[in-house]
Amino acid sequence: ANLVFVGIFSFELVVKVLASGVHSYCLDNWNLFDAFIMFVTYFDLAAASIIPKSMSSITSKLRIFRLFRFVRIIRKNKTLNDMWETFVTALPSLWNALVLISLVFFVFGVLAVKLFAKVALNDDLNSHANFQNLGFSLLTLFRFSTGENWNGFMHSVMDQPDGCEVDPEWNKDWCIVPQEVDCVELNGCPNPITVYAYFYLFTMFVSFVMINLFVGVIMTAMEQLGEDAPEPIIKEKYKIALYKRWAMDQFDPDCKGWITLAKLEMFIQNLGKPMRKQKVQFDLKQTILEMEIRVRLSHIDHDDLGSTELHIVDVIEGIEKHVLLWRKERVDIKMVDPEMTDGDKKKELGALAKMATGRQNKFLEGLEQKLRQPVADPYQTYLDRLKKEDEDEATYTTRMKDMPTKVPNPETAWVIPQFLLVEGGSSAMGMVMEEQDPEL
Repeated sequence: ANLVFVGIFSFELVVKVLASGVHSYCLDNWNLFDAFIMFVTYFDLAAASIIPKSMSSITSKLRIFRLFRFVRIIRKNKTLNDMWETFVTALPSLWNALVLISLVFFVFGVLAVKLFAKVALNDDLNSHANFQNLGFSLLTLFRFSTGENWNGFMHSVMDQPDGCEVDPEWNKDWCIVPQEVDCVELNGCPNPITVYAYFYLFTMFVSFVMINLFVGVIMTAMEQLGEDAPEPIIKEKYKIALYKRWAMDQFDPDCKGWITLAKLEMFIQNLGKPMRKQKVQFDLKQTILEMEIRVRLSHIDHDDLGSTELHIVDVIEGIEKHVLLWRKERVDIKMVDPEMTDGDKKKELGALAKMATGRQNKFLEGLEQKLRQPVADPYQTYLDRLKKEDEDEATYTTRMKDMPTKVPNPETAWVIPQFLLVEGGSSAMGMVMEEQDPEL
């Protein structure tokens, strides 16, 4: 069974290294952890065949590292991974709390030795739990911090046998642990009020306050981790679905990360989430233009713009801009009238969905009616980005940089408008039915 798992994990390690490269593989600490466990396993297998059986204790200790394979579950499970990241984030604060509680334990430990070191051993006060020296005192207090039998131990300390003294004089022949025979029995019996005060104070301060301090530190780290982690624009499950669609035969079957401009419309048209949830009509041409997808200068095909290649990173950034625009429109419509009833807000959101129907007609009509003023052609901004016949590259780039509204990627801002608005785009262009996701 061990060799089977070794084979599986070895195959995984080789595949990861070949897929990402040695350098990229080593950038991930979890990968380094996996590699360390595997190399220890290889060493264990080699040592088992070389080292004689008389020294088998060495290899048996190495087999302990096999247990760490289960730590890999942390990486695979999102909840466990989040908890681990929380713990790592909380380590600096936990260290400060640990120093504080160590000082508290030290003070109570020294105080216990001073007050109860001379108490005679009995029942729960025995050679395993006592205050005869600082070491035993700290171990005993740590046991009490977990809540184990501290009250029974307290009653044993208060036991007052016949002939006991509150503060007896030191006797070198006393039965001090570990010596328990041929010695003089301890005969101390402290004041019950002192015992009550000590144990109740320790329990309230350490068990109820200091231990909860660790919980508070971890909870604070968890909250900070949640605040620091930005909310993803596109949820992970939708991004995975996007990658799968990208890798389809008609788009990028070899997974090179590039798609032609002619295929972009079909890719966006049937993308589904995160593009749409509630079924509405929208102008695909206007949507793609608003995405401001970056076109890389070196991948422009001047003879056939439809063959111009777009990188997956640039397309995803454009989709994220589309999602952010939809969020902004939803926020704007909700802020029109704070005193609106929920029913009116639903009607407004419905009107907003209708406004997305054909930005050339219904969108303009709805927006004009809402603003009570005419609205310019929504394509005009993008038509202004087209190259003029007498413009060279430098002149065009300068004009784009001087536009009143900032133009992303000024050197290639003309490519997508030229393809969609002048050349007409692909045959897939038109009004489409998709779904909008209000949760994004």
